[in-house]
Amino acid sequence: MHNPNADYFKFPSLPWMINILGWFWYGTYFTVFAPHLIPVRWLGPAGTWITLTHTYYPFFGKFVLVSATSAHICEAFYSLYLCKKKGIMGQARVKWFLSTAIFGGASLYELVTFKPQLDVHAD
Repeated sequence: MHNPNADYFKFPSLPWMINILGWFWYGTYFTVFAPHLIPVRWLGPAGTWITLTHTYYPFFGKFVLVSATSAHICEAFYSLYLCKKKGIMGQARVKWFLSTAIFGGASLYELVTFKPQLDVHAD
């Protein structure tokens, strides 16, 4: 018997992936660990906010980075539970875990909205 749901995997939409990677990595990682690499003069009010936040509230960037990373990891483990519940196995399950760890809720939304097919046999 072959489970029709075992290999199901779908990436989140491209705009979500770009947005999440941009805000998560560029917006938090570089703000915390390498603020000198951010061209703040080109970012307008956001650049001013990044400079002031890093200068006067350096713990804020670290808090956001740790919180976002923790949320993504928790969502990734929840995706493993959903994969088991929906009959998704093997490499697809690993893909869901990694995708949700990187893209968070956008990837998890694709998994939550997936409706498993029933295995219909012609016996």
